Amino acid sequence: MKPLSALLLASATALATPASAPLWANAPTGLTDDRNARDLDLLLGWFEGVFDNDLQIWFETDPRSATPADARHARFHAVHKRLPDSLLGLPAFHVVETRGDAVLADHVVAFQTEKPRDGIRLRYFRINGKNSEGAALTSSQLTLMPDCDVLLERRGAQVEGRTLSSGCALAGGSAARAVRETLWIGPDVYTRLRTPVGAASTPARASLGPVAFYKARPFDCSVDMFADSYLKRSPNDRSYSFKGRHDLGDMMQVESPRDGKRYQLQLRRQRYPYYRSGGEFLLLRLREVGAPSSVAIVTTDTANENITLNLGWVAASCNARKDDRK
Repeated sequence: MKPLSALLLASATALATPASAPLWANAPTGLTDDRNARDLDLLLGWFEGVFDNDLQIWFETDPRSATPADARHARFHAVHKRLPDSLLGLPAFHVVETRGDAVLADHVVAFQTEKPRDGIRLRYFRINGKNSEGAALTSSQLTLMPDCDVLLERRGAQVEGRTLSSGCALAGGSAARAVRETLWIGPDVYTRLRTPVGAASTPARASLGPVAFYKARPFDCSVDMFADSYLKRSPNDRSYSFKGRHDLGDMMQVESPRDGKRYQLQLRRQRYPYYRSGGEFLLLRLREVGAPSSVAIVTTDTANENITLNLGWVAASCNARKDDRK
């Protein structure tokens, strides 16, 4: 039997031979010298999707919140669509923000790490000219908006930051619309405060609190309106398909073949802050257009992937999309 020292020497020699795998062969992949890389990956996932402040609107209009009328927010909706990195050489998104039918913003946002320092720089680009529907943006259409960069840094479970300059003209380059922007971005909601500076700064406008954009969950919905009932089918029955809807107050309109009345189907994720438990749920509501109250409401846990309603003369179903990118 070989002495212990000989065995240890043989083992060490075997580990050092060129045929052996290097000790770092099983190290984590995706190594980088940029300390912001992991935070950037998180941020890109958080920033992509459909966003809406419906939950904020609901809370502010509830009498229990005691929110003054002049402190309540308008309804905002935003779509952040990821663009090819090759467009700017940076991760970028096409951002379209609306209030009702009005387009408030249509620009590109890109993210750039502050390597080797901590932080991620958010940069705004104006889109010059209009593309035909479905046409891809090109880099020649984009112009960097001066003084609008926001420096974001990780703070616990979110990133936050503010405009680096004293003011940014986000809307049309007009100095009268210059603002300073503060952002808080997390996995489920991003909050934005825009404070007017210069001539646009008024006490009422400056006192309005941040807008809370919650990340929507995509759903596909279908509705069958029956002339009689689902048990007695008729050629006059009507079927509706609503693809790519969301759970933050999305509204769909249908018409009944029984009497020609129009109805709205609303899908909504609710958060009641006044309950210690059970205050968060998914709601599907049917209401006649113009009526003060609902015909029917069904609820389910927010984790569920589908919700259905059946009154005999109407059957509706909404199912969560498996892939948000579709």
